[in-house]
Amino acid sequence: MPRRDNKPSWASAAKTQQIIADLFVHPPVSQADLVHRLEVASVVDARKCLLDRMRTGKVESTDVELYGDLFHMLGLGGEAESLVGLVSDQRLDLRTRSCAMGILLSEDASFAPRLQEELSPDEMLQIIAQPLSDALIRIESDPAEGEGLASMLSAIPGDMIPMLFAELDRWRVGAGIPASVAYEALLRNEHLTGLLPNIVEALQAQGDEDAVSLLESVRAELKEKSQQRVVQGALLRLRTRLLDHPAEKSVSATGYVSGCDTLGCFVVVARRNNPDKTTTLAVLCLHVSGEVRSGYVLTGQTEERATSLCEEVASESGTRFIEAPIAKLMPLIEGAAERTLMNGRSVPVEALTALRFLSRFASEPLIQPEATGRLTLTALRSLFARPEFGDGWRFTQSELELAKSSSAPLRLSRRTSKQAEAKPTTKPPQPAKKSETNWQLLASALGQHKATKQRLAQMMRHMASYYVIANEPELSKLCTIAANDVTRDFAKSRLTQLVAQHTVDWLLHMADGALKQGQGDTSPTLIRADRLSWRQQLKSRFFAGVERPTAHDLLALDYADEALATIVATLSSAPSEEWPRFELQQQAAFELAVAFRDQLIRQRGPSLSRLLTQSSRLVEQTMKVSRSLAGLLSSAVLTRLAGFASDVCAGCRVDCLGRIHADVSSEFFSLDHPSSAWKK
Repeated sequence: MPRRDNKPSWASAAKTQQIIADLFVHPPVSQADLVHRLEVASVVDARKCLLDRMRTGKVESTDVELYGDLFHMLGLGGEAESLVGLVSDQRLDLRTRSCAMGILLSEDASFAPRLQEELSPDEMLQIIAQPLSDALIRIESDPAEGEGLASMLSAIPGDMIPMLFAELDRWRVGAGIPASVAYEALLRNEHLTGLLPNIVEALQAQGDEDAVSLLESVRAELKEKSQQRVVQGALLRLRTRLLDHPAEKSVSATGYVSGCDTLGCFVVVARRNNPDKTTTLAVLCLHVSGEVRSGYVLTGQTEERATSLCEEVASESGTRFIEAPIAKLMPLIEGAAERTLMNGRSVPVEALTALRFLSRFASEPLIQPEATGRLTLTALRSLFARPEFGDGWRFTQSELELAKSSSAPLRLSRRTSKQAEAKPTTKPPQPAKKSETNWQLLASALGQHKATKQRLAQMMRHMASYYVIANEPELSKLCTIAANDVTRDFAKSRLTQLVAQHTVDWLLHMADGALKQGQGDTSPTLIRADRLSWRQQLKSRFFAGVERPTAHDLLALDYADEALATIVATLSSAPSEEWPRFELQQQAAFELAVAFRDQLIRQRGPSLSRLLTQSSRLVEQTMKVSRSLAGLLSSAVLTRLAGFASDVCAGCRVDCLGRIHADVSSEFFSLDHPSSAWKK
C-alpha cells in the first residue's frame, strides 16, 4: 500500500535525495530493507527525485526493478502526468520511456488507452520490447536471465509474441549474441512452443556445433510429432552443411593479457565489438598454477571500457596489459581450465559464462623460442625494471613465516638496505655482506618448500608466454632460461636471488617506515565502499528472509562483517593459490560470527580458547584450505571479534547483548557500520 504524502519536519529534501542516491548505489536486499531505509524520506520529495533521475540521467537495466519497487511503495501521487510525459518524450532513451510506462501501468492500468493515443504502433512495440531485450542481452553474462525472459514473454498476449520476437531477434543480432545462447530457455518453455519455427530458423542461420547440440537436446524433450519433425529437419540440414563446410570459430575479438602480479595471478580480457556499436567484455582471473580463479561477462559496454578496465586492474596489481588477437590468448585460457579440472578443482560458477563466451573463438598455438644462452643477474635486473613487473616480485608473508622456522633465521639490518640513506664516509663502499647472507638464508629456507619453487618457475613461464604474445622473443627466451634455472637449483638460481634480495629490501623499507598508509580521503572512502558492498552482500545471502531483525541478528551481521574483513586482510599475506573463493570466505565469516555470538551470549564474555579448536576445523572444512592457514585465519578472526566486542559493542547505544530480542530494524538496515556510527 502506497505511503501517504505526509512530510515529517525532520525529513529534508537533501536527506531524501541522499537516501534515494544510496538506494541505487547499494540496492536493498529485501522488501523490509527498502521499507526501513525509505521510511524517513519525504514521499513528495522522493517522487520528484526519482523523476529527476529518470529525466536527466540514463536508466540502467539493473535499475528498472528498483524504480518500480520505489513507486509501488510511494504511489503515483500527483506525478502520473509526469510519467506520461516521460513515456512520450522521444528525446529520452527507450529504456527510460519503457521504465516510466511500466511504473504507470503497474500502478494504474487505465492509462493504457491514453498511451496508445500518444505513441505510434512502432514506438509502442519498441518500448514494450525494451525490458525483454534487456533480459535477453543479460543472458550472455547470466544464463539464469533466460528463465526471466521466458516468463515475461509467456505473460504477453499471444497475438503480440511473434512481433515482439522479431524485435528481440533484431536486438540479439545487433548485440552479437548467438541464438543458442539467447533462446535455450525459450525453446524449453511449454508456453512458447509457437516460437519453435522462428528459433529453429535462427539456429540454422547460426549453423555451428552449438546450434546442433541445442537442437539435439531439445528434440529429446519434445512430445508433439509436428515439432519433432521441424527440429529433425533442421538437424539434417545443419549436419549436411557442417559436413560439406565445417564451421570455423570466430576470430573477430581483441584480447588483453596482463603480466604476473607478485602472487602469481594474471588477467585476460576479451573485447567483442557488436554490430549495434556496443561492446561485450569477458574477464578471467587465472593463476599460474593452472587455476581459473574468477571471471565474468559485461554486456552493453563502450569500446573504451576495455582499456579503462585494464588500466584499473593494472593499477591494482602492479603490472601491465598488452593487446593481441584473442586467438593468441586462448592457449593460456584453455590450459588453465584444463589444469583446474585435472587438479580436482571445480571452475567457479561465475567464471563459466566467461569461459563459454571465450570458447567460441579460435585458438592459435603459442610457440616458445628455443631457450639458449646464459642468464646473468644484470639481464634479470633490467627485465624486472620493466613496467609489467610493477615494483618487483616478492615472496609472500606466509613464505616468510616458513623461512622463520629455518635453523638460521633471517636477520634484518637497516644498514643493508639499498634504500637506506648512505652516511658520509671517506672510505670506499664495502660489499653488503649481511644483506647477501640474508637473501641466501631466505633462498635456502624456501628451497625446502616445493610450492614456492613451483610458483616462481610458473610465474616466469607465464612471462615467457607474455613476451611471445608481445612479439619480444629475446625477452621470452630470457624468462624461459630463468624458469629452468629455478627448477634446476632454486636456492642458487639468479631469479631466486633477485626476488629474495627484493624481499629483504622491502622488509627493511617497511622497518624504516617507508611504507605508510596514504593520506587524505581517497583510501578511507574506497575501503568504506568495499565494506558497505560486503555488508549488503552478507545481508542478501544470510538475512534475506529476515523482515523484523532483532539484536540477535544484528550481532551476527556485525560480527560477520568484521570476520570477513579480517579474512580478506589475512589472506593477503598468503600465496594466492591458497585463497578460497569469495563466497566461501563469506560462508566461513558468517559461521564464525554465529559461533562467536552464541558463545558470547552464553558466557557473557568471549572464551577464545574454547572456540579456537572448533573454529579452525570449521574454517578448514568450509574454505577448503590447509590446516595451518585455517588456524591462522580462525585465530585472526576470533582475536578481532573479541576486540570488536570489547571496543565497539561495549560502547554502542544499541546494547544488543542487553536486549537480545529487541527489534533493531532501523540499525540493521542502515548502511552505516557500527564502528563509525553507533558509538555513544
